[in-house]
Amino acid sequence: MVFPNRGVPILPIDPPETTGPDKPGTTRSADVGLPYLKQYGGLAFRHTTATDQGTDWGDHNNILEPLVEVYQGHRLAYEHEGGPRSPTVDKLYSQRSGYRPAGFMWNALAKGYRMGFEAASDHCSTHISYSCLLVAGTTRQDLLDAIRKRHSYGATDNIVLDFRVETDGHEYIQGDEIPATGVKYVLNVNVVGTGRVRSNAST
Repeated sequence: MVFPNRGVPILPIDPPETTGPDKPGTTRSADVGLPYLKQYGGLAFRHTTATDQGTDWGDHNNILEPLVEVYQGHRLAYEHEGGPRSPTVDKLYSQRSGYRPAGFMWNALAKGYRMGFEAASDHCSTHISYSCLLVAGTTRQDLLDAIRKRHSYGATDNIVLDFRVETDGHEYIQGDEIPATGVKYVLNVNVVGTGRVRSNAST
């Protein structure tokens, strides 16, 4: 959770929320956490979504939960089963904190949820997971505005990615919602990576 100002009261975790592999909670965290975020102007990012610490995507708030952790250096990636750096049912030894495939992000996207992506190190990894934002300035409010607009991406190295779409005289930044039909799209992509781009497919 992140907030526009310091000093927000800590949200306690009540026993009905407590969960474990053999102990499902009786209260969904969203029922407690979302009103707290709204009250103090905060935002939240789900992380390690396909683990015991994750989610079944039974709920999601597009406004208060604009980003989700697609990759964590201390654990794995949670885009979809079988994806790059992803846990699978036959390689549970590679996963920490349990394996819950209902939490893969493609399940959330299939429900129509809107979210941007970020990556994080947790406590035990460095230089292999980065949360990146496209921002207009460097203030705390600038960062939160970019997060709300989902102008973000997660990276596994020092990678710069600026992806924009032009259509009908307008330019959209990655994370924006754009018209889906009846228009022509021009993609403008600027990437500074760690090697050559493997594929440059176009239609």
